[in-house]
Amino acid sequence: MADIFDEISEDLRRQKLQRLWTNYGKHLIAVIVLIILAVGLYEYWKHHTRVTAERESGDFAHAVELIEKGNTKAGLEALRELQQNAGGGYRFLAGLREADVLAGQGDRAGAIAVFERIAADGKIDRALRDYAELQAITHALEDGERGDLRARLEALARPGAPWAALAEEQLAFLDLKAGNADRARERLQAIAANEEAPASLRDRANSLMSVIWPGSEQPAATGDAASEDAAEGVEAGEDSVEDSEQ
Repeated sequence: MADIFDEISEDLRRQKLQRLWTNYGKHLIAVIVLIILAVGLYEYWKHHTRVTAERESGDFAHAVELIEKGNTKAGLEALRELQQNAGGGYRFLAGLREADVLAGQGDRAGAIAVFERIAADGKIDRALRDYAELQAITHALEDGERGDLRARLEALARPGAPWAALAEEQLAFLDLKAGNADRARERLQAIAANEEAPASLRDRANSLMSVIWPGSEQPAATGDAASEDAAEGVEAGEDSVEDSEQ
């Protein structure tokens, strides 16, 4: 009797499995096929990404080598081609190198145009685009404050922005040149107290304050005295910035 019940149970299980297969077999096959395709596509994407990165790295190195060997024209052309065809990372690096070369040649307008092109490139990470925007403004300010440069700096100095401290530093320079010493000092003090800012930037802010306002216990100058102190101190402060960057 036990054998008969075992056979009946086995038949019932077999019939149940057959019904399940009939009802869901096609779906199961589809899921398996999708999994295989997904794994295959992922492996292809990894391979393609690695090969592309290696090619772009080689192209960038070649362009830099051309420039370093004196073939600047060909090197710049290679950098521009890379900016058109490469992914976000090497698009940014190629643009940065091109702008650096142009600035070194005295072509500040050309460098600014490159930085602004980077800042407008949606294929580049937002933080890197903001850095390019800051560089464009910084170079443009060498001709003096004009147009919307201050407003653009204020936007970059918004709380939580990746380059806020650097933008605040540029705004402090503008305030000093405009004779607004009180506001400039407030900005520099905020930079010096900002633990999220790079140590070199905090040190630079402290150095500028020590040059322009010797003796931190003294209140900031106001009125005509502020303008006179700012006029005398800005050049010394900017010299200290250049020395610290070197």
